Amino acid sequence: MPKSIRDDLGIVAGTPLLLSVRDGRLEIEPVYAEIRTVESDGLVVAELIEPLSPLSEEQVQATRRRVRERR
Repeated sequence: MPKSIRDDLGIVAGTPLLLSVRDGRLEIEPVYAEIRTVESDGLVVAELIEPLSPLSEEQVQATRRRVRERR
């Protein structure tokens, strides 16, 4: 997969991917964390269902680049 596409999707080494075949095409999607919404101090917030490992430096930098490019 080309780096530019991986960067756009936030895919880095170790990112879980969902592969499926639809209409004769292979579809690849990153798997995102499952969340539930809960009320906390009068606000509705997202809470992880299962804990995640910390972000790598590469993931943080890739996210920062994507945010800057979209401004």
